[in-house]
Amino acid sequence: MVVGRKCRGRTKNGPCKTPAISGSGFCRWHDPELEAERKAASRRGGRMRQVTQGAILLKDIPDELTSIRALSRLVEAAVHGLWKDKIEPRKALALGTLAKHLRDLILDCELEERVARLETALEKTNEPL
Repeated sequence: MVVGRKCRGRTKNGPCKTPAISGSGFCRWHDPELEAERKAASRRGGRMRQVTQGAILLKDIPDELTSIRALSRLVEAAVHGLWKDKIEPRKALALGTLAKHLRDLILDCELEERVARLETALEKTNEPL
């Protein structure tokens, strides 16, 4: 890419301000030699959008997400969907991130319950904390 050299293409708002590709007077969006590549990428993107509208089918999502095992199945379904090109990478990332937060919350709740049971047991023995 040549610094300072702008694309000769035009946008709906006027001249393109994107830097031109080295050896071409156009950016990658306006270069006529890259037209076939752009169309192929557009078709792939369109197919991915159609496939991922219902990315993970309802049958793939556990009924309850209140156990580590259920979250594990959700992440497994997301990985499988990503592997088979049935889910967009950003949706798989979002599911993984949310599953991690849910796991942390589940573990925190389990810990709070254990502490509460210990406190109750200690109260019954009349021993101070």
